[in-house]
Amino acid sequence: MPSLGNRQELSNDLQERLLRRISQVHNLPITTLTITNFEAEEWPDSCLGLGTPDTICAAVITPGWSVEVAAGDRFWIYRTDVSGSIMLQEAELDISESPVLPNQALMARLFDHISQNYEVPLSALTLLDWESRTWDGCYGIPSLESQSCPEIAILGTRTIVAGAGQIWIYHTNQDGTELHFNPIASQLNSTGITPRILDAGSIPPLINPINETVFSSIIDDDGKINDLYQVSLYSDRSLAAYQGLTSSWAAVDLGQLSYRDFFAFLEQLRHSQLEAFDGLWYSSNEGIADEPRITLVSGQTIFVQYSSEVAEQLPLELKALIDTWATLTDDR
Repeated sequence: MPSLGNRQELSNDLQERLLRRISQVHNLPITTLTITNFEAEEWPDSCLGLGTPDTICAAVITPGWSVEVAAGDRFWIYRTDVSGSIMLQEAELDISESPVLPNQALMARLFDHISQNYEVPLSALTLLDWESRTWDGCYGIPSLESQSCPEIAILGTRTIVAGAGQIWIYHTNQDGTELHFNPIASQLNSTGITPRILDAGSIPPLINPINETVFSSIIDDDGKINDLYQVSLYSDRSLAAYQGLTSSWAAVDLGQLSYRDFFAFLEQLRHSQLEAFDGLWYSSNEGIADEPRITLVSGQTIFVQYSSEVAEQLPLELKALIDTWATLTDDR
């Protein structure tokens, strides 16, 4: 049994009694149960922080454990005191019908975190989508404040969870011990369109990609990347339009933005925090085959895609950026 860096080992006696309890409560062979993780904790009261309005809990710090147990597609988190005389179930998940995350612990910790912090029942939460990601030290979540992100590579995931009319997007490490809420792309108490993870094969190629590219919009009318119309803004304030395929395209000079318009757009781009939406797709349909789409590209690395019929349902930050871009480019 791994110690996982805890202050002390979980006793064999406590392990056996906890597994026996779960086996009896859920009518499962004890041999199918595995303790996947445990951490020493200091619970806030004698109810281990799980008291209800009709229970009496002594306000005394209670040392104990948080223990995670798995059996196939089922997963439990239990809280105990040090001796194991108190064992309370904190969470239970059945992931047999959900998209498969890298491990059960990640999904259990994420769902439990959302349930506790937003007072949503676990049964109301659904994992909509996820992807593997490599994060920097800020976990890919931008800030309008000046900050320096450690240039390290953290393997993890981006997950999209829905429940009770809300959408949560979290950036995590691989096992869920680090859970970072993306407040910009999430939709709490919102009626906006639900995002999905954008498939890499659906990202259109950027025509004439050069380091001086500031921002581009790409319109693909048939959803098959067969015929593209792209407008790009460059660091010298010039605008250019491109029609056709990457291998055969025609460029049209659209002139230059004024300094005032150029720097106003850069400020709008900064405030949109587009990197928080990188790799997301907004559509009324789950599939995107043959569906017209518009791709927003910041520089050459940040891509956000949406279908035109949901433009009015996009998050406010995206709508403001799109409206500003349209004002600068539509009449050229």
